[in-house]
Amino acid sequence: MSSPTLRSSSASVIEDLYRKIDETTQEVLTDSRSSMDTSLNEKEDEQEYKIKSSYWKLVSHANNKPGNSQPKLECISAVDSIVAVASSEKRSNLRIYGLDTEMHRMTHISSISLPDIKCLEWLYDPTDDQSENELRFLLTGHSNGIVNLIMVPLAPTCGVEHAQIIKQFDHKKQLLYYTGEMDSHTSISRPTSSLNQILQMQVTPKTWTRCNRNSMLSLYGEHLFMWDTSRSSRPLLCTRTGGTSCFDSNPSTDGILALSGRFGVSLCDLRQTQQQASLLFIPSQYNKESVAVSWCKSDPNYICSASIDSTVMVWDIRMLKPVACLKQDTPGINSVSWDKKESIFSSSDDGKLVHWNLNDINIDNIDRTSQPIICTTHDGHNTDVTISEIGTPIYASEEKIINMTSCTANESILTIDKQFLGLHSRMTEGRPRSSSSVTCVASEKSKNYVLTSTNANKYNQTNWSSNSSPTLINRSLYNNDVLQQST
Repeated sequence: MSSPTLRSSSASVIEDLYRKIDETTQEVLTDSRSSMDTSLNEKEDEQEYKIKSSYWKLVSHANNKPGNSQPKLECISAVDSIVAVASSEKRSNLRIYGLDTEMHRMTHISSISLPDIKCLEWLYDPTDDQSENELRFLLTGHSNGIVNLIMVPLAPTCGVEHAQIIKQFDHKKQLLYYTGEMDSHTSISRPTSSLNQILQMQVTPKTWTRCNRNSMLSLYGEHLFMWDTSRSSRPLLCTRTGGTSCFDSNPSTDGILALSGRFGVSLCDLRQTQQQASLLFIPSQYNKESVAVSWCKSDPNYICSASIDSTVMVWDIRMLKPVACLKQDTPGINSVSWDKKESIFSSSDDGKLVHWNLNDINIDNIDRTSQPIICTTHDGHNTDVTISEIGTPIYASEEKIINMTSCTANESILTIDKQFLGLHSRMTEGRPRSSSSVTCVASEKSKNYVLTSTNANKYNQTNWSSNSSPTLINRSLYNNDVLQQST
């Protein structure tokens, strides 16, 4: 008779043990902004993982006078192993880097002067040859409503010496043209002000077949535009989306977008006509004002959105209702990213990056007739057994995280604040760490070592110094390019 009781007691002890193993402990390195390893232990396929974070200081405030405005990083875009970062500096404000996510090493390729960049987006490699991609194309969105298409050489052997602007897309001019001709627009909510800068750009997914490859979607002046970057400088579509702050493309279905804004979350179908898109609101009591939205790249049945009340909602678009509510303990979530089905990343104004492990709740098996599952971060203060602790905070910055983007290589996330670029990658526990990596394990009691520039060494061997600002391996292939754009 005591056997069942004994087995039940043992199972309870084992469950408590696993729960304690899954909880994450971090030791924040506060002496300097050098790279760190953020401990993130997970059980997945009987392997243990952790998040490895590295940081590079790209903007310095040391040489600026106190009365002057300080330059800061503005935006970031990554494709394959190439990263573009724009800042508010007057010269050399657009920098191109090669990124090795395995070794956590970044190499400077070139710098370009092109002022007032607010957003960036790489085009897909037109040759589909990853080994020969020495010439790439980059979209730069500016504060005057213009998007430039730039040809960026990545190696001296590509035959192009300097970066060049090859086409411009003038949103302000085209908006006036379309507004004068169009009698009605699809509207989500009435606009409150005229927005002059490009808010967001996105290249259409490779799976979309009804438009040419590398077509561009852009958000400007509370209007959504669609352009064929390979042909005309006039948009294929211009439709009103008042109150929209962010959008994301369906990774598999042509013409379907998820929108977020003052209205909450909505689905948009661009396939109706060239002048009007069809909108579908998600009717739910949980559909609150949202600042960011991301489609699950591995399962297009799901989207996630960041609400102004510091919650990330996971939506099943087949049911038009949320299946999970991820509550963050700090306000100001400003971005979300969802590539792999089991992992969502959210960033916030307090510099915190949170990884949400959806394996712990299995969203496919959640009862769609019940209320959404409530989830929180691992903080050790939750006593409600109905709430799942699946979020692990990563203290990525001492300031606001300005921008976040996913990197296809090694399931990585890139973040920027005013000065630093951060790389956050999932690493297998127990994997040998290279000495060239600019990281420190958070649980180790060691000095904060940082990587310093080694311009004189043609092999870029690393020099190590303690208690100094981290920089990156510098191997410039070209002189700084100065590009002129129309005003």
